[in-house]
This record gives sequence, structure tokens and C-alpha cells, in this order.
Amino acid sequence: HPLVRTVAENWEHIIEHISLSALEKFMNTIPMDRLPMEIEMTKKIKKLSRIWLTVKTQLSRGRVDKEKITNLVNVVCDILGFEVMEKPGNQGKYFTVNMSRLNLGAVENVMFFVPSREELTDHDITSIKDEILIKDKPANPSFILCLKKTEPLVQLAQKPFLGIVLVEETDLKACVLSPTPLQVFKKEVLIRQIRPSVVSPYKTEGPVRATFYGRQDEIGRILGKRARNFAVVGARKIGKTSLLLKILSELPSTSIPFYMDLEDLDTPGRQDYLSFLAALREKISEKYQQEVTFANDLSNFSTVIKRLGLNGKKPVFFLDEFDLLLKYDKENDYKLLAIFRALAQERYCQVIISGFRELYLARMDIHSPLYNFLEIITLDKLKEKDALALVSEPMDSIGIKYAKTEDKKRIIQHTSSHPNLIQFFCKGLVEGIQDNEDPKARRTMHRKDIEDLFESFDYENYVINDFYLFFTRDF
Repeated sequence: HPLVRTVAENWEHIIEHISLSALEKFMNTIPMDRLPMEIEMTKKIKKLSRIWLTVKTQLSRGRVDKEKITNLVNVVCDILGFEVMEKPGNQGKYFTVNMSRLNLGAVENVMFFVPSREELTDHDITSIKDEILIKDKPANPSFILCLKKTEPLVQLAQKPFLGIVLVEETDLKACVLSPTPLQVFKKEVLIRQIRPSVVSPYKTEGPVRATFYGRQDEIGRILGKRARNFAVVGARKIGKTSLLLKILSELPSTSIPFYMDLEDLDTPGRQDYLSFLAALREKISEKYQQEVTFANDLSNFSTVIKRLGLNGKKPVFFLDEFDLLLKYDKENDYKLLAIFRALAQERYCQVIISGFRELYLARMDIHSPLYNFLEIITLDKLKEKDALALVSEPMDSIGIKYAKTEDKKRIIQHTSSHPNLIQFFCKGLVEGIQDNEDPKARRTMHRKDIEDLFESFDYENYVINDFYLFFTRDF
């Protein structure tokens, strides 16, 4: 029909004037095969429109019941690919929603509020604020689905320390009608409203995931030789743990990984075989869902590992920060390493360890079981292309641009392409520019921002105290 064809061809212009509540009725006048989205998404959009109409009708009559609010949140999360982790209890006021699909480090399990009445009282506003502060999550955004946008809600969202994002009807409609709803939600709803530092993916402590860049040669080398064993050697804060966790996440289903951060054993009197076996026993029992015991004996440990290796899936041991336990093992004639070497050579398991000074020295000792046992991978600074990607892509993901492309190389020069220094520098840049009064300027990085941070006390203090002294403490 000519009218149907006209509507389909001018969909984007016409849809601007259709409310979310009326969307289902309007879409029903058009054959599904003429709508600009897949059939499954069409059904979800119609369902959202239907529930939204019900909720708005209840709202106009005074109050929305909990069941309808739960249905609404479930449909919204289904369309965006989020997961509702927890619903409000009898006294609860918010949903816990996993938004990790946004791939922003700070945005994972967040508070999602849906006010159940049209005009919120001072008590309602205070209650929302208190819930956010009690949970001590101002660094993690909280979302409020606005059934009706009111001045008290707007004023509440303007308090930057709360990190509140308002999700309005027009926002929902823009998301669900887009070919990429998640990206529209991220760019037009979240990033547009939140302070950059809240969603900054840059990290200076612990392993990185969202901002893991480079190391493709090392990853390919380890994953491409699954019958070999490796020692990842590098200075502290160079990214050894991040690399191990990245490899662990990409292991084939024929492997069963066991990751152990051996620094967790670093307590007085517990840097020994007993503490290691106790921690490993717990991990193996959890993984296989059956109780195992080593009887506090290394020979029993070897027997258990051989039995595990016979079920068709090879255990892969990731022993991170091995230096501390290696010193104890050396004092005891390398009993633990000798067992690991024998198990690996007989193909009962694969071993991937990381360390710094002790590991570096032991691998060259011909009397050590490490000699000619492990392939050595030495981590250094990032390649320039990977360093530039780390400087650029996470910034772009939170809506920050560089005024000049060549300014990115200034950051590389100032940090010598060291991944941890880049993380700290970029984190500092994000925190610095958000204080600019001009909302457009605070989304643009200038050369002056970069040079000011490089010359700042914060950067000097981090390089000297947190980075350099930590870097050299084992020498």
C-alpha cells in the first residue's frame, strides 16, 4: 500500500513524533517485513511499548506496583543485553543490574532505581541519595529510570558526587530503535551525563582487562605451544598478571586452568609448601566439585595431579609472582619445582609461571629444575602502535577526543611506552580535564593538559615513589 511504503521509507522522521507508549499501536499498522529491524527485536520493542503504557497509566493514577516495574526493568535489560542480578526486597529501593557489556571498567553491577510515583517527596529523594552513599559507590554510576522527569530528580542528578544517570523515555526509544542499542545507550545516555573519571577504564593498581593492549606476540607464542611450559619474566607493574589472566581467558576447553597469586601466601610463617598446598587444594576441590587432599605432602600432590590429568582435560597451572615461593623452594632443594617439571614433562599438566629477580636468576642456574625446562618470555615496554592504541581507544570509548592527533605521541614520550605509566598518565588526564567549566572543552584533550600533568607534582611523585621505588625494590 502506498501509505505503508511512505511510512517505511520515512520511518526515522515519523517515529520522532510517536511516544514510547503509542509505539506498539503504530508499529502494528505496518507489516513486520517492512519495519527496519529484525523480527525478534520488533517483538521486544512492542513488548516494551506495551509495558511502558501500562506503567504510565498506573503512574497517572497514583502509584505503580512492583510487579509492573520489575517487568519493565527486565524488558529494558533484555533489549540492551544487561542482566538483572538482584531485585528490590520488601524494603529495597533499587535493582542491581550488571552492565559489564558496556566494557567500561567502572560500570559493572550498578544501582538501577525506578521511582514508583509521579511526584517524588523530599523523603524519596533523600532515600535515593542515602542508598547510593551507604553502598559507598559514588565511583560507580547509578541509574534512575524517569517515568516522569521532575525538577527534584534533575537537581539530584546534578550532584556530581552521586554519579547519577537519568534514563528518560526519549532515551529508551532512541536506544531500542537503533541498530546498535547498546552503543546508543553508552554514548547518548551514559557518557553524555556522567563525569569522565567515573567511567574511566584506566587502572594503575592490579591487573587490567578493559585496557589490556598489545602482547600479541607473547599470547600467540604461549597459546600456540600448549605442550610447552613458560616463565614470564619482567619488572613489577609491567603487566605480567594481566598477561597471565588474558591467556587464561583464551585457553581452549580442553584445558582446566588454576590461577594462583602467590603473593597471597606472603604472610609470616606461611611462605612454604603447606600454605601453597592448602591454597591449591581449595582451588582444585572447587574446580572439580569434589574434595581432594594432599595430606600436606608433596609426593601426594604429584599423585593427585596425575589423576587429574587422566580425565581428558589437562590442568594448566598459572603461578603468578613466583619469586617469594621460589626462595623457599631453593632452600629446600627445589622439591616443588622438581615435581612440576616431572609432571609437565610427562604431559600431566602445563606450567606457566611469572616472576622477577629470583625467577630471572634461577632460570640460568644449571642446578635448578628451571634450567632448560621453561621457555622464557621477557616483558618490556609496549610497542608504539599498542601504546598509541592504549592512549587513544579507551579515551574514545568515554567520549574524549584529542585536539591534535600528534599530541598522543607526547604521552608516549613522557611515559616511555610503559603500560603502567600510560595508565596513570591517562587516568590523570581524564580526572584533570573534567573540571573545565565548558562542557564541550572538558571532552577535548589539549597539549597544555598533557604538559601540565607531566610537570605536576602528582606525576613526579608517582614515578619516584609509587613506580620507581616499587620497580627497583628487589635489587
